[in-house]
Amino acid sequence: MTATSSYNDHTHSDGTDAGNTGAPDSVAAWEERYAEADDAIWSGNPNEALVAVVSEMTPGRVLDVGCGEGADIVWMAENGWDATGIDLSATAIDRARRAAESRGVTAEFTVADVSTWEPGDPDRRGGFDLVTGSFLHTRLPDTREELLTRVAAHVAPGGALLLVSHATMPPWAAEHSEKFEHGMDHHHELVSPNGDFALLIGASPHRWEIELADTRTRQVTSPSGEPAELEDAILQAAWSLFTRDGFTAVTMQQVAADAGTSKPVLYRRWPDRNALLKDAIAFGLHALSPATPNTGSVRGDLVAFMTDINRTLVDITTAISIHLAARFDETGATPSDVQPGMPDEILRPLHELLDRAVERGEIDRTRLTPRLISLPLDLMRVEIVTTMRPLSPESIAEIVDTVFLPLVTSSPVKPL
Repeated sequence: MTATSSYNDHTHSDGTDAGNTGAPDSVAAWEERYAEADDAIWSGNPNEALVAVVSEMTPGRVLDVGCGEGADIVWMAENGWDATGIDLSATAIDRARRAAESRGVTAEFTVADVSTWEPGDPDRRGGFDLVTGSFLHTRLPDTREELLTRVAAHVAPGGALLLVSHATMPPWAAEHSEKFEHGMDHHHELVSPNGDFALLIGASPHRWEIELADTRTRQVTSPSGEPAELEDAILQAAWSLFTRDGFTAVTMQQVAADAGTSKPVLYRRWPDRNALLKDAIAFGLHALSPATPNTGSVRGDLVAFMTDINRTLVDITTAISIHLAARFDETGATPSDVQPGMPDEILRPLHELLDRAVERGEIDRTRLTPRLISLPLDLMRVEIVTTMRPLSPESIAEIVDTVFLPLVTSSPVKPL
């Protein structure tokens, strides 16, 4: 995920709190993992996803949280970045320094915990143009929200945060231990770009804008030497089965087969197919991703935004309603048991256009409660579920003019 605001987001490796002894990914565990190996434990090559994104950026000051043995920092230093890397492991940092020296580049490396570290140069405090982190680990009892808040605090206004994370586990994961060879808990978190963005905007005092949120594949080799492709295939397989063949087709066995993985991999993340189906529906809704309109007025933006998503909401709502009928008959459950709330991809542009309206003085921020913000979309969904048709332009205008705007403005807003 890459995001901007008075900030921009992309993350790399393992910036975590070192204060929680006995929790997964402790300082001692990371140091042991690196120190037990006589040589580097990573390839020395930069992360392909990071290279693809950063290559398009103008070099500046960069901080890599959880830099490991320094491959990403060395690559960025070679490409004009003023580079700093921090990591919990002294052995990893020593190898990173040697890697930079061997390549003839200058970079700063420090053994540090992101929760307490501050750069020695006061000008760099909260002043990095780019902060990166790949496969960040959260150590209990901390939450990922707390981790992202600490990492994001180092991004300068107008800067970027880049996060690279695992979307799913490899197909062979079910047949191998959940412990590293070094005895450290395998605590990779399976997260989505938009999930991280939602945590970021919820916890950070700054305004962020997402620039890139996608799932990419990479070629890897299994422990038995066979090639495999890591991708967010499980939810895609479940969503495809659901929209094509209905609820009854979504079995753990069939989803695992279509995703090229095994049932134990699914059961480690979802307790049953109902939980999997709920996430699969959210995954399908993520495809909406509407743009944020900018007509110059809050009314114009709202009407344009609702018009943009009108047809797509009908298509998805119809599919969900028809295909879930079998499940409701079979189990007696209600739609709320499996249908998720409005996804981040739809709420994000709504938040952005409302933020602009506050800055222009058109609406009162104190009135923007979460329930009120989602009200226009909730009213759209109610009408779509009832009629199975797109809203008319008149209905959209009525929701905006007679329901929503009077609730968020201190003075009446006249229709255009």
